[in-house]
Amino acid sequence: MRILSSTAIIIKKRDFLESDMIVTLLGSDGMRFEAIAKGALNGTSRRKNHIEIMNLISGTFFRSKNHIYLQTVQCESSFPTLKKNLEQIFSLSYILEIIEKTILENDPHPEIYSLLLETLTQANKEEISPNLIESTLIKLAKHLGFLPSFKSCSSCHKTLDEDTASWDPNSGTLHCASCGKEHFLHMPLKYRKALDFFQKAPRSECEKVFVNSEEKNVLKAFIPKLFESHMDSPLKSLMQI
Repeated sequence: MRILSSTAIIIKKRDFLESDMIVTLLGSDGMRFEAIAKGALNGTSRRKNHIEIMNLISGTFFRSKNHIYLQTVQCESSFPTLKKNLEQIFSLSYILEIIEKTILENDPHPEIYSLLLETLTQANKEEISPNLIESTLIKLAKHLGFLPSFKSCSSCHKTLDEDTASWDPNSGTLHCASCGKEHFLHMPLKYRKALDFFQKAPRSECEKVFVNSEEKNVLKAFIPKLFESHMDSPLKSLMQI
């Protein structure tokens, strides 16, 4: 048994028993973990207002043999500007659900914590980059190891330098015209270039890219497919965006 201190982002919460709450957090070390907040649902609890999804918190945690308990909590940032924007809330809820379902306990991803904190900080500004959510999702897919090569066929490794590549929605891979099958989806060259750029470029460069409304809709429809083939069940938050 020991006391731990941590800075973390709340990615999920749910009621537990009559007055407790289970909170899912992504720590600054990249660890995803659950903590029980005893009495957090009581009307007199001082912790309740600090325990909100998308809050950056600092806290102390008591680790027993079987559970982690949230003892003290202080909200460092609630990102209030972001939470006034319903569209941004839906989009970020989608990102949080992916993180909650894909990062395993005892499998730290500090780079994903940094990406999420940067995204929440950027989304909390009055003027938001139009490519913020798309670039975040692509970088998240990269960190999770879900991205295929956008430059070579996953089957024969031939260079994909023509506009004939196709996407296998079942395996999440790209293929040349020779290896593609009838049920595969055509992946235009300009979108492959955009996805490859967003995964590699720093945020400042991603913000400079102009994406028109038609292209944005195509990317918005395709990007979830990067995750679907790696997940056991559909993402509930996807239905809201």
